[in-house]
Amino acid sequence: MRALCFAVALSVLACPLVLVRPVHAQFESLVWSTIRTPSDDDFVVWPSEVSVLAVGSDATLYTADIPNSTFYKSVDGGLTWQDDIQQGLLDSDVVPTLPVWDIAVAPDDEDFVAVVTDNRQEVYVSEDGGDTWELASGGSPWASDEYVADIDISLEYDGRRDIAVGTRVQASSDYGDVWVTTTGLFDSWNDQGLDLDVTTVRFSPDYAGDETIVAVASDAAATYLCTGYRNTTDNTTVWTHATDPAFVEISEPDEDSPTEDQIVFSDLQFVDGYSGDSAGSRNLFVSYVSEAETDDVYYIEDAEVRRLDVNRGSKASVYSIAWNDGLLVAGESGADGETGEALLHYTENATDVRCEWYEPVKPPSGGYDTWVGNAIVSFNLSGSVAFCGTSTSDVQAADDWFNVAFPGPWDGADYDESALSRSAQADGFAIWNQVSLIDTHIENITDYSLWITGDDEDDPSANMLFLATVSGDDRMDSIWRTRSALRADIGLYWERVDFLDSQAAVEDIIMRRTPDDSPEDAVFYASRGTNIAYKSTDDGQTWDLVRECPTITDFAVVDSEQLYFLDDNELYIAQWMKIRRWYVWEWTTEIDTGLESGYSLAYHGENYVFVGDEDEGKISVSTDGGETWQVLPELPSPGAVHIQVDEEFSRNHIIYAATEAGTSAIYRWTVGGSLEWETLRPPDSGFSAMVHASGVLYGAFGRGVDRTLVSRAHRVNVIDWDRLTVGLSDNVDFRRDTLRATVDEEITLWALDSQPYGYDAEEGRLWVYSDTFALPTPWPVSPATGEVVPCDICACDSCQFCFEWKQLPKAETYELWVAMDEQFKYVLLKLPDIDPVCCDAPGVCQFEIPYSFDCGTTYYWRVRATSTDEGEAVHSRWSPSMHFLVAAGSTVEGMHVAPIVEWPEPGATGIPRTPGFSWVGFPSTTSYEFLLSEDNAFDSPIVREKLQRTAYVYPGELQWGKTYFWRVRALEPHPSEWSTASFTVIQEPVHEEMVAQTVDLAQGVPRAATPVWVWVVIGSLALLIFLVIVAAVVKRR
Repeated sequence: MRALCFAVALSVLACPLVLVRPVHAQFESLVWSTIRTPSDDDFVVWPSEVSVLAVGSDATLYTADIPNSTFYKSVDGGLTWQDDIQQGLLDSDVVPTLPVWDIAVAPDDEDFVAVVTDNRQEVYVSEDGGDTWELASGGSPWASDEYVADIDISLEYDGRRDIAVGTRVQASSDYGDVWVTTTGLFDSWNDQGLDLDVTTVRFSPDYAGDETIVAVASDAAATYLCTGYRNTTDNTTVWTHATDPAFVEISEPDEDSPTEDQIVFSDLQFVDGYSGDSAGSRNLFVSYVSEAETDDVYYIEDAEVRRLDVNRGSKASVYSIAWNDGLLVAGESGADGETGEALLHYTENATDVRCEWYEPVKPPSGGYDTWVGNAIVSFNLSGSVAFCGTSTSDVQAADDWFNVAFPGPWDGADYDESALSRSAQADGFAIWNQVSLIDTHIENITDYSLWITGDDEDDPSANMLFLATVSGDDRMDSIWRTRSALRADIGLYWERVDFLDSQAAVEDIIMRRTPDDSPEDAVFYASRGTNIAYKSTDDGQTWDLVRECPTITDFAVVDSEQLYFLDDNELYIAQWMKIRRWYVWEWTTEIDTGLESGYSLAYHGENYVFVGDEDEGKISVSTDGGETWQVLPELPSPGAVHIQVDEEFSRNHIIYAATEAGTSAIYRWTVGGSLEWETLRPPDSGFSAMVHASGVLYGAFGRGVDRTLVSRAHRVNVIDWDRLTVGLSDNVDFRRDTLRATVDEEITLWALDSQPYGYDAEEGRLWVYSDTFALPTPWPVSPATGEVVPCDICACDSCQFCFEWKQLPKAETYELWVAMDEQFKYVLLKLPDIDPVCCDAPGVCQFEIPYSFDCGTTYYWRVRATSTDEGEAVHSRWSPSMHFLVAAGSTVEGMHVAPIVEWPEPGATGIPRTPGFSWVGFPSTTSYEFLLSEDNAFDSPIVREKLQRTAYVYPGELQWGKTYFWRVRALEPHPSEWSTASFTVIQEPVHEEMVAQTVDLAQGVPRAATPVWVWVVIGSLALLIFLVIVAAVVKRR
């Protein structure tokens, strides 16, 4: 029989079990890894200038960085850039000389692109999006002192399209022209006979119909708008028939436009519905930058010119203009050098006699410390997104423009905050965020704030992470944001949502967010050591200054309307309140906490506030919102204090504390209950941050995190902790107060490395760890709860069987405990470091266990994971406990395996209508199952009871003269077979009154002596059981 049991056990393990449902994890489980953050490869590019920007479609953009000779293409709206387009250009048969000075894209084909190279002398064309390039028309025919100032490509007509360039000459005695070549022919460039210095040239948006070309051109007297009619057959243009006068001076009648040696840049935008065929439809805007005093934006209706007065009466050197559905945007060549903001202006009534201008709520960045932004503004083709590219140069005059040598006036500047910024139609194109090519410096990532809600493809902001970075050396600090519908895409794209000069070499920007129960979501940041703090309630799109802040040591966000600020050892409370018609921050100031210094701040609800000091290891507690304070006993290891409130504080009043001292453990205190600090005995010491989530306590100790699943246990020992370090770089040192946790289907840890930021070296990065062992457990499969394991009656213990459980993903080894009780107070067996042979169906069999399971005994078992497949010792929670029974055994054939029916005896008649039932049970049985039925199949019993005694009294009245069936079996702790009997109720009396038999209700049986034969049987059975036990004991010895 033992051999049979052994074979069954092996066959069970050989069959793979169904895997536990995969744990949902977007980051690598049980291994530290870095989140993609703004880097030199994508978002932050140093040095960088967005000198040229051309939009090909909603998604396709081209840009050139003139001083750094780089050329890029984006196919995702400027979020990321490809530089292989530059290599394609350099692979041309005739190799061009970089940089790229200008770019044009066909308005109806994003892949048809032309660039100006070779010190503004040559044009190269690609018809496949930049994969291959060809020198246009075999090279330029214009003189070597004639430079290309602008380039444009027409709509396709008759299967071809025209390319036009405008040229200018530095010498005052000569002029440039408009030159045109036709695709498909590329046999020659033809000058169009304008004979003026051209700074802008454009084909009409209705070119296939009106064959019109316009140019902004200058001579020694003025700057003009020139409109020409093209003869596309012989590639010529007539400039004198469109307007009267033929050349329209671009200025008010009483003002002077710049001359050819004064103008530097110009731009032109057509109004919707433009057509060169009709004077009433020849409406457009022109802007220019020059040394004259008339720089501005002009609205020109055929030959009527009106200055739009961007700067309210003063000169406005407008570098570029963009028009979209009634909105005109003007970008200046200058910038605010103190704030690093480009200068943009908007009007929604540009075609009215008097237009009104306004500025963006949050401008693009550029021109920091250079005061030059050169803002290039443009819309995508659908008009849903606006772009702004900024750059620094020292091109202030016409002569500077002609100087193409490096170093020279076209040089850029380091860390001038030049960037590509985007703004959405949903924000009125008035809120700009930098998305790429950002010329900034990141010295450190100092803090972050996050909302992680899981995967929601319908919500692009379901997961949101903010970063704070500082630059050091009195440069710009930045706030960054990444958003995604899927957790896996966190960090895929970043945008800078705020930037500021903290007016000092700020080393630490701290970020906080509102808790989940706040009236509204808000994110805050503050520069530690200053009085600068900002709040955003629209996911970082705009930021409002928190006014009248103290000097900030630390701060905490109770909700969007209440803040705690710590200024050294004094607490300040800010409440968002309506006073008269306005909302303001109402302050309660200079609250003495009773400490000599302040370092950290924590809270719970509206009443509990905790302040930790900087060096003495003291914590001050207020239980009434800061009105009164109590200083707790000094922590065992004095130092800078960190405090973590238990997530169930409202129930248990527990806080955890540690210091940064090298000898500090993590300690526990119950507010209102403790008299001294309890040490929790973590394996490491000196902690810079803690977090408590789903009952798990984590503490960052430098290069790693200690973690315990039983932080509230009466005593926490070192064996109750795990160290989480796998995957971390060698020099990681987690930053103060930056360990945080998010919880959904697992606990995800986030922590910042305090080293200076080095993306490729994985230094100063944001690290993430999915603790997939903290919440799920291995799931026990066999023996299942209540399962009966066969007994080997020869050995008086169980047949061979196996403990089996479902695999916990990433688990390498397990631990199994067996106990006599469900609470595992009486543990019989501990099996550590079980390394299952089959990882898909882990388990361990009895023949591998140095223990025998006695027949007739109930056992409890549980299992947990103890290490990961990365080789790190990390414990999961214990599985639910399962109990099983080893069946009872016997050495005597024919011994009864069911209770003995006592009364009514089988076949008894004349039984009362309210009968009592009794039987002889087993000494160890604690409960029985009793059934009473009208049929012997017991399909629909009229009584089913679980009883703790060997008797039962039917509470009602049975039918006269009817036959019934009853059965009983032992139920716990060892099930038995059924004993079944029948009886017939007494007949209904007819002539005389029947005297009912008296029943002892307390015993449930008639008051009659137990037959002698019953006692004989009971005595025999007892003796038999005793002999079996003695035999088993003797055999084992």
